[in-house]
Amino acid sequence: MNGMAVSAGEGTGTIMFTVKKVTQMTAGFVRQAGGRINYVHLMKMLYVADRQMLLKYHVPISYDQWFSMKDGPILSRTLDYIRSRVRSEHWSACFETVGLELVMLKDPGDDELSIAEDHVIADVYQAWGQLKPFEARDRTHSPTEFPEWTDPGSGRIPIGYHEVLRLNHSSPPEIARILDDIETHSELLALAGVN
Repeated sequence: MNGMAVSAGEGTGTIMFTVKKVTQMTAGFVRQAGGRINYVHLMKMLYVADRQMLLKYHVPISYDQWFSMKDGPILSRTLDYIRSRVRSEHWSACFETVGLELVMLKDPGDDELSIAEDHVIADVYQAWGQLKPFEARDRTHSPTEFPEWTDPGSGRIPIGYHEVLRLNHSSPPEIARILDDIETHSELLALAGVN
């Protein structure tokens, strides 16, 4: 491999991250919440969905960068969009952050999401959507359910795909195959000009 997506194994994201897909993933949760949602609560569900896709289908949805932060695991680039640290016309046309809530201005649809991804988003919302934001945060601190989360104090600590797979009992050969498949898929999409 030429190293373009090596970072997938370290949890620092890959070239497969696209604003359009993350916007649709986010909308899948905001839509079910009635058009607005506390963004701390949302961030926990986004992480859980990404993680479930990796564990069940061996690919994440977002290909965002995962980090442990004091309020639990986060998708780094997506949080930057929510907090308006990074601007995107596509994201801004669909969402506005008002205080601690993300409000949907326009539904971006779901044509970038697979049926499996739609199902995972729906399942996560069903399991997590009725929690209060602090309950969702505290649940992601559970060492039995989310052993990859580490309290970083005031900083942040990367969470790698390798670590999540290992802590959820994937064997070393299986982990190597999954990470290689993610890298290969990422490079093929890059060669095809999909990004």
